[in-house]
Amino acid sequence: MNGDSRADNHYEETQLFPAWAYAVLGGALLVQVVVAVAVPAARREATLPIMVGGLALVLNLLYFRTRVDHATLTVSFGWLFPLYRRRIPRSNIARAESVTYHPIREYGGWGIRGWGDDVALNARGNRGVRLTLTNRKRVLIGSQRPEALESALRADAPDR
Repeated sequence: MNGDSRADNHYEETQLFPAWAYAVLGGALLVQVVVAVAVPAARREATLPIMVGGLALVLNLLYFRTRVDHATLTVSFGWLFPLYRRRIPRSNIARAESVTYHPIREYGGWGIRGWGDDVALNARGNRGVRLTLTNRKRVLIGSQRPEALESALRADAPDR
């Protein structure tokens, strides 16, 4: 799923993680079910809510949203209830540049990645917008439409 809209300096994009991420989760759930069947019935009743809750929590996180409004860039992970949200005032963005990058080599994969002054927030693919903040920290925002995201961030700010 990839939704995208843009009007002047407003932008919104939603992304799901790749199908293989959901397949891995399905396999893990299958293993948990097999193990749960093997435990005594009394313990099985306690195990089921933990398994279902854990699966719901992880599936909730595999939803990535990027929003730009007149004042703020907001990135969140979570569909029903975001468990991670980062807001960056547009005034704190010194530079925004569309890039193609290497998620595994540069950041160790997808999700909330990186360390120190260089982090990535991404769900899939190898394209995004690399931000340099006024405090010199860098944040890469993964996007399937990086040019549109960059354009929204640059709107009303010709020096970026």
